[in-house]
Amino acid sequence: SAGGIRQQFSLPANIQLSLYGLDFLRRAASDLCVPGEEPPDLQFKEQGYLFLASEQGEATLRRNHATQRAEGVDWMRLLDPDELATRFPWMDVGGVALGCLGEHSEGWFDPWALLTALRSKARSLGVTFHAGEVTGFDLERTAPGAIRAVRVADAEGGSSLVGAREVVNAAGAFAGQLVGLCGAGVAPLPVAARKRCVFSFDVGSRGGAR
Repeated sequence: SAGGIRQQFSLPANIQLSLYGLDFLRRAASDLCVPGEEPPDLQFKEQGYLFLASEQGEATLRRNHATQRAEGVDWMRLLDPDELATRFPWMDVGGVALGCLGEHSEGWFDPWALLTALRSKARSLGVTFHAGEVTGFDLERTAPGAIRAVRVADAEGGSSLVGAREVVNAAGAFAGQLVGLCGAGVAPLPVAARKRCVFSFDVGSRGGAR
C-alpha cells in the first residue's frame, strides 16, 4: 500500500501534526541511518493532493484553505475550473466549482520502508523486539489508569506478563482497541481503523499521464 501525507485539513492541530511528520520524513535518510548501512529510501514523492469541490462544497474548501494558510502552509493553490482544465487536460471538470492543489510537501511514500527503517534504527540503539499480541493490562490500584504491566500472548499459545515503568500506545488505527483493554474506568480513545483505497488510472492518449 501507499502512505500519504498532506496538510489539507480543516483543523489547525492536524495541519501542525502533518508539518511535523513532513519534517520527519525529509530527515529520515539521516536520522534513521544505521552506521555501516545504506541510508533508508522512503520513496517520498511530493506530487501533492488535489481536492475538488462542487458549488455546495466550495465555501468549505475556501475556508479550509484559509485555515491552512493561517498555519503557515502557503503552498496550497486554489484553482477554478478553467485552471484545472489547463493543468489537468485529461480531467472532466463538469460539476467542479473549485480545486485546491498542494504544490509540494504533500504526496506519498512507502510505509513498509519507513517501518523497516524505524526498526533497524531502534535495534542499532539497543532495542529488543518481541512478537506477540497484547491481551490486557495490569493497572495500578492506587493510580487509576496507570499501567503496571502488559499481558502478551505469543504465537505458540503461551502468555507472559511484561512489567514496565512506562507504556507507549503505538498501535495507530487500532490504538482505541488497546485502550479498551484497560477497563471501564479508563476513558475510551475515539480512534478506529477506516479502510482507504488507492486507485491508479491510465488515461491513455487524452493526456499521456499515468
